[in-house]
Amino acid sequence: MNVVEELNFLDAWHSAMLTGAIIMVTIAILIYLIYHLRVSSVTDFKAKHDFISANEIRWYKWIFYCLGIAVVMFINIYGMGKFDRMGVWFYVRIFFSIAGGTVVGYISALILEYYYPTKLNVKLRKWRYMPRINVKNGSKMKLLTEDEEDVHLDEGMQSEENVFSIDYDVWVDEVTKDIKIDKYQGHLTALRCNNCGFYTMKVIKEEIIERNEDGSPRELLRIINA
Repeated sequence: MNVVEELNFLDAWHSAMLTGAIIMVTIAILIYLIYHLRVSSVTDFKAKHDFISANEIRWYKWIFYCLGIAVVMFINIYGMGKFDRMGVWFYVRIFFSIAGGTVVGYISALILEYYYPTKLNVKLRKWRYMPRINVKNGSKMKLLTEDEEDVHLDEGMQSEENVFSIDYDVWVDEVTKDIKIDKYQGHLTALRCNNCGFYTMKVIKEEIIERNEDGSPRELLRIINA
C-alpha cells in the first residue's frame, strides 16, 4: 500500500476500534441493567433466590467479557492521529491489546468463580430468610428450626438433608397453621479458609440462632467442613 492507502486504512481502523469499544461498553451496561431489571421483576422471594443463584455469575461473566473486548479495542486506538504509515508498531499494539483484553477477561472469570460466590451467598441468604407472608391472610410466617421442621418432612426429604444434597426450609403460619416448604440445593458454597487463604471451606449446615423483631435473621450459626 502507498502512503495514502495506509493512512486511509489506519483512519478506518481507528474509527472502527473506537466505535466498537463504545458499543461493547454499551452492551455491558445493557446486560447489567437488563439482568437487574429481571431480578427486580421477580416478586416471590424463593423464585428471586433461585434466579440469582442460577444466573448472576453467568450474566456477570458476559459483562466482563464485553469489557475485555472493549479493552482490546481501546488499546488499538492508542496513538491515533500520530502515525500515517503501517509498521511493526501496529502489530505490536495488536498483540498487547489482545493480551490486555485476555487478562481482563481471565482475571474477571477467576474472581467470579472463586471469590464472588462468597459475596453472592450473602445476597442469597437475604432472600432465603426474608420473612414469608401467607398469601391467604397476609400473616407473617415463622421459619422453623432444623428440629422443628422434621415433623413436616417425609423420610425422603430428611434423608436428603442428612447427606446435604438438598436443604428444606419450612415456614408456618402460626394462626392458620398453613405450611410452606422451600427446597434448596445443599450448602456447597465455598468460603475462605482463615489458615490457608483459599476458598476450600464448605457450609454444611446453617441455622438462625437470633432474630430481629420482624423475624429476619440477625445471627446465623454455621457448621463448616474443610
